Amino acid sequence: MPKSNKVFIVHGHDEGALRSLARFLEKLNLEVVILKEQPNQRRTIIEKYEASAEQVGFAVVLLTPDDVGSSAAATSQGTARPPKRHL
Repeated sequence: MPKSNKVFIVHGHDEGALRSLARFLEKLNLEVVILKEQPNQRRTIIEKYEASAEQVGFAVVLLTPDDVGSSAAATSQGTARPPKRHL
């Protein structure tokens, strides 16, 4: 049995998909935990995750095509500087 009805959502930049998933899970009587909505209380992101992870019974990872390790908009702009050429 899961230790609680809380579900942690790991997500990217697609806010619409995140909201849709959260509402769906709430309709299943699950309490949604979204890390960026948790108060910081002078904690690092890892500390916030660790505090939340201890309280959840489930986790859902939301993968959307707009993310490639960063936002799709940032990726299309290229890198800040060109790569070095080695001779």
